[in-house]
Amino acid sequence: MLCGFCLLTSLHGQEIRQYVAKKTVAALKIDGKLNEPEWQAAVTTEKFITPVEGNATRLSTQAKFLWNDTYLYIGFICEDTDVWTTITQRDAHLWDGEVVEIFCDPDGDGLDYLEIQVNPLGTVMDLFMKKPYSVEGKPDFSWDIKNLKAAVWIDGTINNPNDVDSLWTCEVALPFNELAFAAPSQSFPPHDGDLWRMLVSRYDYARDSSFVTSCWNQTNANFHTPSKYGKIIFSKSTVIPIAK
Repeated sequence: MLCGFCLLTSLHGQEIRQYVAKKTVAALKIDGKLNEPEWQAAVTTEKFITPVEGNATRLSTQAKFLWNDTYLYIGFICEDTDVWTTITQRDAHLWDGEVVEIFCDPDGDGLDYLEIQVNPLGTVMDLFMKKPYSVEGKPDFSWDIKNLKAAVWIDGTINNPNDVDSLWTCEVALPFNELAFAAPSQSFPPHDGDLWRMLVSRYDYARDSSFVTSCWNQTNANFHTPSKYGKIIFSKSTVIPIAK
């Protein structure tokens, strides 16, 4: 039986991290808090690392995954002593401020993959890539996930440089029926044991506009490198066993 997250393979000497995502029977309230028993029981990923060197960052970031027959759920836990951003426009360049990111290539072919970003104000950016930038791919910002759900909770006060914050968490629900077009060979919802390639990452900005990028899997700088993405393995085992 698949369990936990620390299953490892390698690519050119680099570790490809894997995570076994369990099912949730209960519907999750998307409020950013990650406080339901299902989220509490879900395993956290390893701490994010710098994309080039693979080093630890001063402030940690981790993620969790759950799923049901309707949604893939992703939760982020971001340590942050100063939570701030000013970007409020949908599909703006959210990477110019503090943000978490999701890259999703369901069939792992390196083509037809999705990028979703959410910042601490709850602003969303989503785009579709037919192919990576390295082979002349171009982002399609006109594409939207109509039934995407996203929310943020902050332990602190956003946009106040005069106090010390603790962290912010983000909760995202991706509807399977709106992802299916990107991978016709895959099942939506997934079958037990199905494997997707995904990356989760973060930009953490200081007030002087310097920033630190980090990601679950080491990507050698370019997040648009699907061959470096981690592996999400879907398990039909429930995150909290059902009492018999």
